[in-house]
Amino acid sequence: MNIPLSISVIPSYAFSDCSKLTQVVFENSPAQISSDAFLNCNNIQSFYINNKNGKYYVENNHLIDLESKTLIFGIPNQVIPDDINAIGDYAFYGKSNLSEITLPSSVEIIGKFSFSNCKNLASIHLTNVKNIKDSALENCTALITIDMPKVEIIDDQAFYNCESLKELTLPSTIKIIGEAFSFTKINKINYLGTIEQYCKIVLPNNSYPLDSIHKAKLYFNNELVGPHLNDPRRHHQTLSKRFFKSIQHLISLLTFNINRYRQHSF
Repeated sequence: MNIPLSISVIPSYAFSDCSKLTQVVFENSPAQISSDAFLNCNNIQSFYINNKNGKYYVENNHLIDLESKTLIFGIPNQVIPDDINAIGDYAFYGKSNLSEITLPSSVEIIGKFSFSNCKNLASIHLTNVKNIKDSALENCTALITIDMPKVEIIDDQAFYNCESLKELTLPSTIKIIGEAFSFTKINKINYLGTIEQYCKIVLPNNSYPLDSIHKAKLYFNNELVGPHLNDPRRHHQTLSKRFFKSIQHLISLLTFNINRYRQHSF
């Protein structure tokens, strides 16, 4: 498909669901391409832009925003350039032929729905990613392995319905966790930090980020904290309540024994 010089803006859903589209040629670099302009065009194999000095460029068949270094539309099984800063919203949305991907260390953000509905994606390595946006990996039902050693923010629904994900490792770098793991079947969570560090994590709307993982066992640096214990904050609360009740019980026993002693002494 050729897009003529007269077209400067490619709006949302402009070519969505064009399943037979395999190549896109821009006669000139547009002023704006919406992130969802080619949504569900999963058979596109290449882009070409005649004007090399515009806002967008193509490398390894990926469509890229020059200024922000954001990958706008990704082609599965093609090497992602080492200078990319972000994977844009919907960049790999619905790519059923994507089974594994490793992002270069330059990538720090993966956008909303960026890998959503990649039904055959089994493994993803987010080498230096710090921010995983809303629904970034939603409905990746085959996902088994997620490596995110530097992540700081995980937004809502980031791993929604990743039903094959059984184990989750959270690094000590994590600062914010939304309600990210709804409708998963995670049974083991390993946090690579201390309880004190975890308790400093910001939880938007005062929600517990692991509420949806009811049967998961919680580990700190591979050491089990307790069975079916979803959140260290609750662990602290439980310990505090037990300690308080134990003190109350001890005081009651002491009071009873002292009164009894007095009765028998006089």
